[in-house]
Amino acid sequence: MKKLTCSILPTALLTLALFVTLNPAAPRARAEEHEEKKGEHHKRKGEPRDGEKKEKEENEKEEDEIIEKVMKVCCKAPKGTPKLSEKVVDGSASEEETKKLIASYRTLKGTKPPKGELGEWNKRIDALMVAVDALEKKEAGAAEKFDDANSCKSCHTAHRPKD
Repeated sequence: MKKLTCSILPTALLTLALFVTLNPAAPRARAEEHEEKKGEHHKRKGEPRDGEKKEKEENEKEEDEIIEKVMKVCCKAPKGTPKLSEKVVDGSASEEETKKLIASYRTLKGTKPPKGELGEWNKRIDALMVAVDALEKKEAGAAEKFDDANSCKSCHTAHRPKD
């Protein structure tokens, strides 16, 4: 048995050496396959990874929650009672209610719209921030400026997703 192993091993090595020598493309082909796979991996680097996708979805969800919370606080009220935004415009809101409205609207800065163009959304938010600043400083005509900037219909038409 020892003689058999001794004679097979050199023969196998010789065969392998001849194969590589006579067919040099075989190892290169494997190396090229490896490079292609490596290239595909690098192509995927430009795409968001699963963790990044999840993080982006969570950020969008948080932004949607911020917008929804502001709408609940400022633009909704039980039937028969005025909305907080209406109370601020007509001057019947207390100092504390006005501060609550201002703080709520400030959270909208930097959010992204659930629908529509970001540039258009930012223009609306910027106008709203100018109006909120005027309310905070108690400038003359601040309530009218806020009422103009706080147009529910125009914002909902452009940016509210269909339920």
